[in-house]
Parts: sequence; C-alpha cells; structure tokens
Amino acid sequence: MAFRFGVSVLATCALTLTPMRPAAAKVITCSFTEPFIRTFYDPAKRTLTLVYDAEKKRREVVTGIRSRTASPKVIELRNEKQDVIQRLELNNQGSDGMSDKTYPYEGRWTPGNPDLPEELWGGCR
Repeated sequence: MAFRFGVSVLATCALTLTPMRPAAAKVITCSFTEPFIRTFYDPAKRTLTLVYDAEKKRREVVTGIRSRTASPKVIELRNEKQDVIQRLELNNQGSDGMSDKTYPYEGRWTPGNPDLPEELWGGCR
C-alpha cells in the first residue's frame, strides 16, 4: 500500500513540476463606434492596427506596442513611450455601441489624435 502511495505522489510531483507550454498569443480585436473604428492588437508582432471606417479604406499600423497585465482582469496596451493607449477589462460587459452583442472585454482606447475623441469605449475579444 505504501509503495502505491509513493508512486502516486511521485507521479503527481512530476506532473506539477513539468513546465507548461505557453498558450499561443492571439490577436485581440476591439470595435468602437462614433466614429467607427476597429483595432487589432497582435502580440507576436507587437502591432496595433487601426481600421478607421466601415468600408475599411483607411488603415494605420502602430508598432512597438506591448501588453502588460495591470491586474488579474486588466490588460494594458502601451506604446514605446509607455503611455497606456488601450485598456482591456475582463468583465463580460464590453459593447460595440451598435448591437446587442456583449464582448468579454470592455475596451477603453485613448487615440492621442486631435481629430478623434479623447477616449473611446468599445467591446473586445
């Protein structure tokens, strides 16, 4: 009986100490309205792609973007100056402002563009 228990404990310890493979980084997509803008954060490329209108005619790519976990439910996207440009909160209350769809993340984007509102709120997944 003690032998089986010892083998079981050793097996459990071996599984516990085995390093886990990191999950593949996925692109985070956010939708905003007034104006219609979608953002796509690619953590592998460290880019934030901005698509400015419903027809997707105007596109801009911002490089050097890094994510930082501010708390267990908050992710911040920061530019090269370490300014927070997008904040994602996992609260299942994100909204694109036009549909009844609820997104897992509520996104707050600070574009830093004088032609846009100071802050935009949207839904992200």
